[in-house]
Formats: sequence, structure tokens, C-alpha cells
Amino acid sequence: MKDKLLKILDTFKLCAEEAGKILKEEYEKEFTEYKIKSKSDYVSEVDFKVERKVKKILKKDFKEIPFLGEETGGNFLKEGFICDPLDGTRNFVQRIPFFAFSIAYVKEGEPYVGLVYIPLLNELFWAVKGEGAYLNGRRIKVSSKKKEDGFLIGTGFPFRKRKYWETYYKKLKEIFENVDDLRRPGSASQDLAYVACGRYDGFFEFGLSPWDILAGVLIIEEAGGKTSDMKGKRNHLKTGNIIAGNPHAHDFLLDIFKS
Repeated sequence: MKDKLLKILDTFKLCAEEAGKILKEEYEKEFTEYKIKSKSDYVSEVDFKVERKVKKILKKDFKEIPFLGEETGGNFLKEGFICDPLDGTRNFVQRIPFFAFSIAYVKEGEPYVGLVYIPLLNELFWAVKGEGAYLNGRRIKVSSKKKEDGFLIGTGFPFRKRKYWETYYKKLKEIFENVDDLRRPGSASQDLAYVACGRYDGFFEFGLSPWDILAGVLIIEEAGGKTSDMKGKRNHLKTGNIIAGNPHAHDFLLDIFKS
């Protein structure tokens, strides 16, 4: 099993390299054409271009493993690849330099290999289950800060999920009153990678999709952090309602949401 996972990781790295070339090249252009999938939710030809490239690479070495992409679809039951070719499309089309490529290998609902690549910073985060988490080949760990040290917490607004707005704003106020500061850059997979390497102490968001979080969840947990839904359960991998952080920050956020 370990040999298979390491082979998948090597292929993911190749996917990230090719995705990065496309994203950096397209970002340098003056304008990116895009469409609105739903209110406040954007997709561009760049998303499709990256996803098609990644599918081609994966099918060469892993024809038997199904693929699920945010843009081109697909499905699987027990085993598969799941990819977000451009997490932060709105940032990309507005030329805000905060976006990422994310991909995970999933088996029985759990991520076993996860990779997040931030092309403009040339930062490659990855993890294999049971093997630790890494940034550009260097082992990473979540922060060790406690509440009294002053947390920096990342978040994302539930702009697609209006049913969460009232709860979100109420809890956001309570969290903001008890931490040093908040960040909302607009790419969940990059936010989760930042938790894994200790740049953020914690993160929370409602209504994310599996391709947004599966890679980041594995990277955080392999870096010594904790992830769950707002009740402390593992349903976040399905619902996208997630809290994550170093153990102290995670439990701080969990206490607020449980209340």
C-alpha cells in the first residue's frame, strides 16, 4: 500500500508542476474570460484547462482509479482522485494573487494522499497518511500557540450557503472577540495549508466542497493538527462544514460552535 501511495504522490507532484505552468502563464495575461456558475461562484477556461491536463496525466499511470474534478465532474464510491484545478477562481480573474491547485487520493471516504500547490509562491504542500506533512521537502508542524498567546484564525464567508449566514455572523463575532485577528483571503485549500505549517493557528468555514478540503485535511492532520465538523465529528469530509487548527485552536473553535 505504501509503495502505491508514494507512486501516487510522485504523479501528484507532476500534476502540480504542469498545473502551475498553466496557472502562472495564464495569470500573466491581462484578462481571463469567465462564467458565473451560480451567484458569486465563478469558473474560467483556465479551470477546465488545468483539470483536463491533470486527468490526462493521472490516466496514464492510474487508468483503474476514477477521477472527480470540480469542473468536469465524475464520481467514485470506494476509491478515487478528487481535484480542484483552481481554488480561488474569483481571485484569479481579479488578479488577486491568492489561489491554489489541490488534489487528493481518497479511499473509503478518507484522504490518503493530499497535495496543495501555490504556484505564485512556488510552495508545494503534501502529505501521505502516516508519513508526515511537508512543504517543499521540509517537514512541517502546526503551531503550538494557546489562546493566551493570541490566535490568528482563517475563515471563508459562506457566500453560496445562505442558510448558514446567521450562525456564521454570530459565531464570527464571538471568535473575533477572543482572538488576535482574522484572515479571509479566498482560497480554502491554501488556508488549510497555512494551518498545517503554522502560519494560521486555526480555520473555520461552512459549506465547502470535498475538493476544497480533502487534501488540506490530511496535510493538517499529518502535521499534528485536528480537523472536524462544528460538532467535533468527522462529517466535515462530506458536509464541508469544517474547523481545523493546532489542537488548542481547534478545541477553542469547537467550544464556540458547540455552545
